[in-house]
Amino acid sequence: MKNLILALVTLVTITTSAQAEMYFNHDTGNWENSGASVVTKSTDVVEIDVNQNIRSLCMNKWGTDYKMVNYCIDKQETAYNDLSERRAVNAGSSVYEEILGSCMSKWSDNGLFDFAMVDYCASNQVKAYNNLHN
Repeated sequence: MKNLILALVTLVTITTSAQAEMYFNHDTGNWENSGASVVTKSTDVVEIDVNQNIRSLCMNKWGTDYKMVNYCIDKQETAYNDLSERRAVNAGSSVYEEILGSCMSKWSDNGLFDFAMVDYCASNQVKAYNNLHN
């Protein structure tokens, strides 16, 4: 499982422990490597551990219905992995990154990302974009 998400109003960053920190700069429309430090434009940086995000989201939603909490965690982990794979396939696509950033902003609540909905949103937006441009 991936470790960390960094998000700004103008910046969405997804990093893994196995990769250098990469972030999407909405101003330039490119993925950039931050090296050892995180590049920020404001103090509104949100740093989220992906595992903790998923557990908190599911526990908040399902409480003591542990079967549903486990189902939710599995669904969220699958969606996050799908998003990570799709991001790698679409590296360098400013359209995809714009879509992903928009969906991540739309599907966060109290600092928690709903990766299943982000994945659903991004997938549908990419399909719609492709239909308009084919």
